[in-house]
Amino acid sequence: MQSIAKWLTQKGFAFRQVAMGTKKGLMVDTNYTGMYPKAKTFDDHDMIRKRVSRYHKSLVTEPRGYYTAILIMEV
Repeated sequence: MQSIAKWLTQKGFAFRQVAMGTKKGLMVDTNYTGMYPKAKTFDDHDMIRKRVSRYHKSLVTEPRGYYTAILIMEV
């Protein structure tokens, strides 16, 4: 979890630590302005999802709140 947090910080993403029961996770802010998400929002989600699935097999990702955030959780 620390290495993905370091990578997110290097990429300039704002995130906070969350806990759901005994599982720990990170809620990454990908908020957008306007009525609908822009292409950059989808690109950010895709980039984070690919990074997590490639290098962190014990973590899963899922979009939250109409793509305003992406949740990275332990399996």
